[in-house]
Amino acid sequence: MTWLALCAAPILFGFADFFGGVLSRRVSAWAVVGVTSAISAVFALVWAVLTGSLSWEGDVVIRGVLAGLLYVVGYALFFRALSIGKAGVVGAIVSLSLLPPVVADVIRGQLPSAPQLLGIVAIGVGVVVISQPRSIRGGSGTYVLIAIAAALLLGTQYVLLGRASQANPDLGVICQFAAAALVVLVIGLVKRTMGGVDRAMAPRLLGLGMLFGIAGLCFSTAMSGINVAVVSAVVLTEPAVLAILGLVFKDERLTPAQWGALVVVIAGAVVTSVG
Repeated sequence: MTWLALCAAPILFGFADFFGGVLSRRVSAWAVVGVTSAISAVFALVWAVLTGSLSWEGDVVIRGVLAGLLYVVGYALFFRALSIGKAGVVGAIVSLSLLPPVVADVIRGQLPSAPQLLGIVAIGVGVVVISQPRSIRGGSGTYVLIAIAAALLLGTQYVLLGRASQANPDLGVICQFAAAALVVLVIGLVKRTMGGVDRAMAPRLLGLGMLFGIAGLCFSTAMSGINVAVVSAVVLTEPAVLAILGLVFKDERLTPAQWGALVVVIAGAVVTSVG
């Protein structure tokens, strides 16, 4: 069951992220993040209650809330980049989210191993190649910059959520999603707008939120029975899923050099995770 959950996780996350980007073409990316976060928070809360794992810890709440603030901005930028750029390119660039955790380890005195350094270099080279101006639609690099910003924010969010999860994973996830949803709610109330969300969009957003929840459940299930490094390495193949979905649903064609760079980025991410 754990291996089935592991195989499903990157596919489900890929579908959720891709269609989150698609919806962000019709409504505000902030609204997409807010609604899906609210649904995911409820999903995680129900799961924690059913499994009896819910408990209160102040430090976890603080870190979860801070992670939520970074999550809402990072994912809004991620969805925005997906809505205007090529999914495969954006997915590869967001692999740079591995860098903040590595920096955090260095600050704590844990230097990266030689394979990890090699993996980081591979990610950097791959991102540079895949985001070359010549291969970017219309010659605009705007979505590349947005994706880089998203990667750095989400990478820092991973660090905070990771520390919260060491003590109480369910509470950390609940606080993250609840904080993200609350931020978007406050923005909506201040600006007096629903971000373009109407009743017709509600079923799609509900489905997307459930998809994120199921993907997260698969990830947690895999983490409970499989080595963390192995789980992380498999989940980091998501950019390939995004590239395939972009080709199938949006006819986004990458050049041979970009496909090669995508493979390099994924390999670098796997080596960095496992190494």
